[in-house]
Amino acid sequence: MVKIFIKFFVVSIFFMNANLFADTIMDNYVKVKSGDQVINYDIDVVALESDATGAVDYCPCRMLSFRALQVVAKKFDNATIPKDDIKIFTGWTTDGPEELFIEEMGWPSEDLSFTLNATATAYLTSKDMVFYFVQKSSNKVWKVWGNNIHSDEFFKYRTLIKSGAATSEQKNLFKNVIKKQAIINLATLPLVDKFYIEEIPSYNGEKVLSIPSLFLMDGMEYKAKLKYNGKNFDLINE
Repeated sequence: MVKIFIKFFVVSIFFMNANLFADTIMDNYVKVKSGDQVINYDIDVVALESDATGAVDYCPCRMLSFRALQVVAKKFDNATIPKDDIKIFTGWTTDGPEELFIEEMGWPSEDLSFTLNATATAYLTSKDMVFYFVQKSSNKVWKVWGNNIHSDEFFKYRTLIKSGAATSEQKNLFKNVIKKQAIINLATLPLVDKFYIEEIPSYNGEKVLSIPSLFLMDGMEYKAKLKYNGKNFDLINE
């Protein structure tokens, strides 16, 4: 019912989210608050991993998660994420998000989930580089996604390796060339137009649909909250 209504609404008044924009990342830090404690995390510390030989290098999946967090942090006071008030969903089905958010930053495991019908980890594509940050207290939802970060070869060779179909040469090429380039893509600053963010319509337990921003045909911008009454949506005046 909600999806049907949104489709009708779009056709009727020309829906556009004014909160959609490409972001620029200028540094390697993000502040996260829990209780009264604020920690300033450094990507050069929390995005490192050790391989089977003990060698330490950057993890592109942790880096992707970190960059997404940096983008959404700007939506909060002092660019500080209120960890206790944020639930995270992602389509990036690797160990990276869990390693970063739960193991490094202390997010409760129940506040990090993969999205419904997420792609299996061996077959990820650029379309899966998406994170949803839900503020529990306000029910606001921000969608953050990567844009042209990794090459098609990155996903092709990654799938070959994860599915067990890669040759030794392909494994070496991925490890020594393609993966290293993926790390460079996420490490080189500034990151311009590599991540997009938008506040998206959200639907809470009280059957209230919140639409963050609309442009009508006359060019005027509005926000709207509508409540489902069992048959239709009623506009809530605030």
